Amino acid sequence: MPQIETMRIWVYRDLSNRLANEPDDGEMAWDAHRLRRKTLHELLDADSDFEVLEWDPNFDDEKSTHECGLLVLALNWLGFTTVPGALHAFLISVLQGVAVEVVIRGTGKLIAKLDPRMRTKEIGDAYIQLADQHKYTCGLTVQSRYIW
Repeated sequence: MPQIETMRIWVYRDLSNRLANEPDDGEMAWDAHRLRRKTLHELLDADSDFEVLEWDPNFDDEKSTHECGLLVLALNWLGFTTVPGALHAFLISVLQGVAVEVVIRGTGKLIAKLDPRMRTKEIGDAYIQLADQHKYTCGLTVQSRYIW
């Protein structure tokens, strides 16, 4: 499918080990590190609306736990099929309003996917940055949602 927009997402692991005074290389931190990786693969691998362009090596690192890892996602045209390059460029230029709608819906869908997994501590906080000229960032935490 033609890609309409990319976004960068930083996803933290659950940091409950710190509240329990356990080190970042302890069992709780390792469990959270691996659970975050597993959860993100479950959420994104089979979803045709998103294409993971880049997985940060921190997600798969077995040498140490990492508080945060970066994903680069492409939002695909929802409901559009692949079209030749020239036609694709024409459609992009004509359908800018549709593009905005795709970004809004795609971002909303991603937030809806991440939110319940944050509440169950399968992943920690997340920050989404759209790659458009405005560079909106959306922060997701269990306590709050904000855009700046």
